[in-house]
Amino acid sequence: MLVTRHDRWFSPNPYVQTKRYFDWLFDVWHYTDRAGLDGIVSSNVLWATESGGLNDPSEVVLACDDLLATWEAQLENLVPNAPVDETDAWLRQITAETKARRFFFVSACSEGDKLHHWTTYAGGTGYALELERNSEFRLLQPQSAPALCMPAFAPFPWWRPVDYGPYYDDWAPSRGRFFGRNGIMEPILNEFAAKARGDVTDEVLFWDELERQYVTSVCLSKHQGYEGEHEVRLVFAEPPLPDYVHHRAGRFGRVRTAYMEVAADCTDPQAYSVAAAAPLPIKTVRIGPRYATDVEQEVRDVTDLLRDHGYLDVAVTTSAIPYRG
Repeated sequence: MLVTRHDRWFSPNPYVQTKRYFDWLFDVWHYTDRAGLDGIVSSNVLWATESGGLNDPSEVVLACDDLLATWEAQLENLVPNAPVDETDAWLRQITAETKARRFFFVSACSEGDKLHHWTTYAGGTGYALELERNSEFRLLQPQSAPALCMPAFAPFPWWRPVDYGPYYDDWAPSRGRFFGRNGIMEPILNEFAAKARGDVTDEVLFWDELERQYVTSVCLSKHQGYEGEHEVRLVFAEPPLPDYVHHRAGRFGRVRTAYMEVAADCTDPQAYSVAAAAPLPIKTVRIGPRYATDVEQEVRDVTDLLRDHGYLDVAVTTSAIPYRG
């Protein structure tokens, strides 16, 4: 049913979605330290970190297990003719396969002056980059690697909000969201019901769409303890080529952390990678809260850094939070 589809990464995909279902009402903010700011501006890339290298060690795995447990707990509430056996078999298989795969995230926040992020993600004296809310991104293609096409089973490469808490807590059939945020199981059940009726004419599209919905949901789910982060993120699936994955010194006791380079691009909806990194859609660089420092000089320094790398119209602002770091 679900197999390794290497060839699907290298040929144009007729099922690529080219229009979003929603638009953001606000821009997103990516927090970093000075080394990160220098690297981002000079290279025009963001780093997508492998889920196992993030501060939440249960990323993806917890969501997979929780969704399966919620499904099991709600089986008795399904209507008698629901396609339970087919859905259950698929859900158990996709759960195991997803837990064995690697996904890479670029994290940002919906707020641009958040003390928690200044102290946690920006080294206490860092920076926040405001990025245009509806920008799209692609993996940066290594010189030794071929270009990738967008696989229909991968999450779409634009900013999405993270959901917090267990799936069961978000069960609200009265609101049309059948056990699971974003109503994840209801459309899946409907798809299997359509298949049972003989209404599915394209088997490839059928399985791809199911996988994409599932992977998107579990990759945008976090433990409720992180709810105050107000995170938005980009999600990338690991391609079947090792040259796309790099390594750096890790945090949280890890020796090395895997990451992939991400560039802003929306010129080709069929593409999952680009050969060169264009300037990022940075609108503002905000300097974090400082105590007893010459902030005006730092504004000039950051402005010069941006201009030296072609970012001529980026505003440089300062945090309004009083903080003694």
